[in-house]
Amino acid sequence: MISIASRYNLLQTLLLDIAFTLVVLFVPTLSHLTGFPFYIFEPMRLIIIPYLVFTKNKNAYFLALALPLFSYVFAGHPALFKMPLVAIDLFVNVALLYFFIGKKLNIYLSLALSIIISKVVYYSLKAIFVYFGLLANGLIETPLLYQSFNIIILLIVLLVYILVKKKKDFNLNK
Repeated sequence: MISIASRYNLLQTLLLDIAFTLVVLFVPTLSHLTGFPFYIFEPMRLIIIPYLVFTKNKNAYFLALALPLFSYVFAGHPALFKMPLVAIDLFVNVALLYFFIGKKLNIYLSLALSIIISKVVYYSLKAIFVYFGLLANGLIETPLLYQSFNIIILLIVLLVYILVKKKKDFNLNK
């Protein structure tokens, strides 16, 4: 029998998953409507990493694999052969972040290392896809400067999380 707390957690997880999936699905539409390529800010990563950090939910693995697939099926972005690369990139990112945090590595270092290593995996696989002609746009489509901004944005989200948590812990100890 499932307890009320378990049902609540399951419902909360399901609602978060649906909300985040919908956000990702609307990014290509928003990009088309505004003419600004919002996808260069890697919305899938910007959703999955805070989700993982704030909820500590292992469902981040599911999101890492499902978001690129759902986005491709419903919005046509990323491209067919780029979709598995994005899914692998996000999955490796999540796995490494869990691994580094489990090893008690500093959260900022864990985040930066997990993103950098997952990007190395992504670009290595992408180079193979480009070599075999599966992808035509070349190795680097999104300027590295924009990708650096993504790491900074995620580090700021983590800083806010840590500050809020410290304040909450401080208030509980009073």
